[in-house]
Amino acid sequence: VQNDDKVVVIKDQFPKAKVHYLIMPRTEINDIYELTREHIPLIEHMRGVAMEMLQSKHSASSEPFRIGFHSVPSMNCLHMHVISTDFQSEKLKTPAHWNSFQPPFFLDVLDLEKQLRDNGGVSVDQDEMNQFKKKGDLCCHRCGDNFKRQFAKLKPHVGSCTDDVTGPVHRPGT
Repeated sequence: VQNDDKVVVIKDQFPKAKVHYLIMPRTEINDIYELTREHIPLIEHMRGVAMEMLQSKHSASSEPFRIGFHSVPSMNCLHMHVISTDFQSEKLKTPAHWNSFQPPFFLDVLDLEKQLRDNGGVSVDQDEMNQFKKKGDLCCHRCGDNFKRQFAKLKPHVGSCTDDVTGPVHRPGT
């Protein structure tokens, strides 16, 4: 999609929403747990690229976006997700897919930057996050309705719910 001397942006091969990009640094970093305070400028750059891309390619979108990282990464290469919160995709097939883009499993980029500034690194209970991803209740990210583990009921609801998205979101142009 685009690149510069620090990052490469690609479309997610298995998008979980209408818009789903991955931003990856050119430097080799395995995951968020290798990040230190020294990486803050890189993460800020990645966030800046995400916001510029949203402004240039999706400024007309009324849908907010999530920008951040899985607390338990799915691949051994640091990557930041930029994903629209419509969550309308045939690739969004399982409860684990859903929960992997919901807080607390999904760590917003600003929260990650704060952890790096305050603590010098990222600290997340990975066992607890894996439990949430695999067994946590499925709640609408807009209205909060709890569908327990009934993904077949959650998915159509998400497509029709008109409440504002809860939790950290980013909008083009802000």
